[in-house]
Amino acid sequence: MCEGDPELLFCENETNSRRLYGTNAVGFFKDGISDYVVGGVLAAVNPDRLGTKAAALYRLTLPAEGLRRRLAPGTPGLADFDAAMRQRWTEANEFYDALQRDIADPTPNWYSVRRPAGMLWSKQLYCFDIPEWVRGDPLQPEPSRSRRQGRNRDRLHLNNADIVSMPDKWEYPWHAAWDLAFHCATLALVDLDFAKDQLLLLTRDWHMHRTGSCV
Repeated sequence: MCEGDPELLFCENETNSRRLYGTNAVGFFKDGISDYVVGGVLAAVNPDRLGTKAAALYRLTLPAEGLRRRLAPGTPGLADFDAAMRQRWTEANEFYDALQRDIADPTPNWYSVRRPAGMLWSKQLYCFDIPEWVRGDPLQPEPSRSRRQGRNRDRLHLNNADIVSMPDKWEYPWHAAWDLAFHCATLALVDLDFAKDQLLLLTRDWHMHRTGSCV
């Protein structure tokens, strides 16, 4: 449920092979919402308002308190929105206050809250099938030959699906062990077990190169 009366935009979460590979593919691809909003391409979204990817488009000046919206199904609307937000805020403060109880300076450290929050938000199921990435999906057009010279190209044994702290929510066709180690330094503040598991994950045999190096 969205507050106000936004325009609802729908497309499919599918690769725009017309743009990437120059094919004659038709459809409402996953960059359709961006094309509609940024490029003004009205035909980029489904006029029947159907699809596997959706967005609510607002044309307004946001107030200081932001915009209320609830995306979970089966909820009682926005009637209890403010109360729910106050409860979540209280719970977050209690959690981070406990983490900082031994800090001498009583001044709230806003950055110590925001850093872990950003890291927790970037956790995702990351599927990386290097053979398919390099050679391409047989049901899709052949990918650029540059992939055969790209990072991890010699790890054709690697095909995994794990919960990983990723630097970016967009397509990220490699594991970044160095970056992940820095992520874990922050994640350890709020979830030590997860941080440890992340570091161990890249040393598992299904993640490592035959030479013994990490991805």
